[in-house]
Amino acid sequence: AGLEMVHDEGGLLSMANSGKNTNNSQFFITFDAAPHLDGIHVVFGKVVGGMPVVRQMEEVQTDANDRPQRPVSISTCGVIRYSSRKAPTGPTTQYLHPSPASSL
Repeated sequence: AGLEMVHDEGGLLSMANSGKNTNNSQFFITFDAAPHLDGIHVVFGKVVGGMPVVRQMEEVQTDANDRPQRPVSISTCGVIRYSSRKAPTGPTTQYLHPSPASSL
């Protein structure tokens, strides 16, 4: 359960667990489809506004370990909650919405 949604586009919010009983997780936003993550990491939301900011994040240079060479952070965001009557299709009912005013 919880792995029904697939990594089929950019702008998806997902969580990677470091392993059983590690109590360690990483959260990430996909830049493009990533089917190799399906069934392994859970998609729990989608960017619904501010994709230009995500595209700016994508342009940050990374090192040999795929880590950003300069800090990248989201300082302003929000959650949109839908009533059960008007919920979008699919299991996710909360979405991250970065502020369009955010910049890197």
